[in-house]
Amino acid sequence: MNWSFVTLLKYSKDAWMALAAMLAALVIPNNFLILKFLAVILAMALFYSTISSAKFIKGISK
Repeated sequence: MNWSFVTLLKYSKDAWMALAAMLAALVIPNNFLILKFLAVILAMALFYSTISSAKFIKGISK
């Protein structure tokens, strides 16, 4: 099976939160750079936690 980010989104509903945080970072105006920075950090943390806890990723690594 071909594992990709789309497969991750299909099997893990929490992965959508990372995309929403990244879109929020894009929408925030440049006047609020600290909020942009925090939104990007949040998106990266959500993406990492989703990937590390996904059951099918653990199955691939074996």
